[in-house]
Amino acid sequence: MAETGRGGSTATTFLILCSTTVAFLGAYYLSLAALPVHLSILGWHRVAIGGLASSFSAASLAARPLAGLACDVKEPTQVMAASMVLFLVVPLLLGFPRSVLSLALAQGLSGVTVGAFTVAAVSTVTRVMPLERAGEAMAWFSIALMVGKGFPPALGSWIYDRGGYFALLATMAGQAAVALFIVRVVRSRAEAPPDGSLERGSSSTEQNTDGAGTPFAWRRTVLAAASCLFTITLSFGGVITFLPLMAHERGIAGYGWFFVLQTALVVLTRMFSGRAVDRWGARPVVVGALVALSGSLAVLAFTSSLCSLLSAAVLYGLGYGASYPALSSTVVRSAPSASRGKAFGAYTAAQDLGVAVGAMLGGLSHYVGWTGTYLGMAGVILLSLLCTKWLACRGR
Repeated sequence: MAETGRGGSTATTFLILCSTTVAFLGAYYLSLAALPVHLSILGWHRVAIGGLASSFSAASLAARPLAGLACDVKEPTQVMAASMVLFLVVPLLLGFPRSVLSLALAQGLSGVTVGAFTVAAVSTVTRVMPLERAGEAMAWFSIALMVGKGFPPALGSWIYDRGGYFALLATMAGQAAVALFIVRVVRSRAEAPPDGSLERGSSSTEQNTDGAGTPFAWRRTVLAAASCLFTITLSFGGVITFLPLMAHERGIAGYGWFFVLQTALVVLTRMFSGRAVDRWGARPVVVGALVALSGSLAVLAFTSSLCSLLSAAVLYGLGYGASYPALSSTVVRSAPSASRGKAFGAYTAAQDLGVAVGAMLGGLSHYVGWTGTYLGMAGVILLSLLCTKWLACRGR
């Protein structure tokens, strides 16, 4: 691989960046499954829990476009470091679980820091990785994103069950501090992009990959990718936030294995999906992923045993694993380098919007039941198939 201008091989820099991403995202997602259970024990209503969860996504939604603009004019690693410093306040605010204001501030600040960090981290990837490996770069980086989001909820539940709520908060703070230390290494190695990197590999007049032939056609491609991502993360918001409560109510023990299995399959799928996108393009990969995700939610709608829950985890892992790198690589290839921060800010904002809507829909399960909630989410995902016609048929 190419050598960076000031800090060693791109492969090493990329691995350090992925490690930072896993550590920082995991610091927040440790609380994702345990916090709703803890609040339910304290007497919180489901709708209130869903509203609290959606405040994270709303704040992140607002922060991502601004972070994208900042990354287009500043070093993205500076945005990453600032996000980590702000996040250290979150465990302190979560220490008052009976205070609505404290928890709302904690979730809002978490959304701002996680949203800004994610946009900055993706922007850093475009600076250090070669253009000819765009599909693989986004696939492997998306593995880091999923590991940082997927395994921590199960680990957080384990810490909460055995050590209690404040042990969970202490672990969150410690992990964020470790991530802040690692990002200093990333900053020293990513100050100058290598020749042939994604950042230097496209001009400001670059057109989108669907052959539309106009300088601004990339915006339509980004919008199509964002629309698909919205429906996908809508299901993520509903599944991850409320699956523990659903399992408790239906008497399904061992539900934590859902998180472990689906995350493991996400990682396995993304090891190969990058090359598939480079070879066949985003459209066929995304179509298959959306069908798998819809099927998973249909299974969850009627699940009553651990076996069927794990079957849903398999489908969800395959669909979620293939979708994100395919959509992300489309954004990388379509958006010109001078506007890539803004493109990813808008694209990833759809992720938070989807999670927020999904969390609210999960809260409405109090009125329509789990079956109606999950079947509705499955139908929304199938509707997003209409957007795939604007994605590239070929990888380049």
